[in-house]
Amino acid sequence: MPITTTQLSPQIGLEVHGLDLEREFDEETRRALQDAWSRGGVLLFRGCRSADAHLRLSRGFGELESSATPDLNIDNSPYLMELKYDP
Repeated sequence: MPITTTQLSPQIGLEVHGLDLEREFDEETRRALQDAWSRGGVLLFRGCRSADAHLRLSRGFGELESSATPDLNIDNSPYLMELKYDP
């Protein structure tokens, strides 16, 4: 199923629909995601619930690099951070 996008604001951002984040995606989908990123600048993916899904999605945009702020990393991953808002 091809992905679709919805514009989030007139200036920046697209929400991505139609991507099963729990499965590998093909080269055509990877190119469509990179095109959406180029057009929108920021992409919103809803329902990305597992570390594996986050890593799979991130690899679609290129080689991963370790975080520059390791104190924010989740356990056992140099690539994923957990950011929290606690007013």
